[in-house]
Amino acid sequence: VKQTQIKKAKTKKITTSLVLRNNKIASLDGLENVLREVMYHPSKLVWMDLSHNRLESISKEIQTYTNLQSLYLHCNYIHN
Repeated sequence: VKQTQIKKAKTKKITTSLVLRNNKIASLDGLENVLREVMYHPSKLVWMDLSHNRLESISKEIQTYTNLQSLYLHCNYIHN
C-alpha cells in the first residue's frame, strides 16, 4: 500500500458518556463541536467527567444537555 493511499480513519462512538478529566481544560467553549466530533448523538450525553481540570466556572452550554444526569467537576477552580 502506498503512503498516499492510506486515509485517516475518523471514528465516532455510540456512547452516552465522556471522560475529559486531567486535561488542563480551562473553558467549555466549543464543547458542542468536540462532542459532535466524537459522538453520534451529543444530545444523548448522560454522564461526563470534567474533574481535575482548570475550570473556573460552569458554562450555560451544559444546560443544553437535558439528558445529562451525572457531571463530575471536583478538583477544578470553581467558586460560587
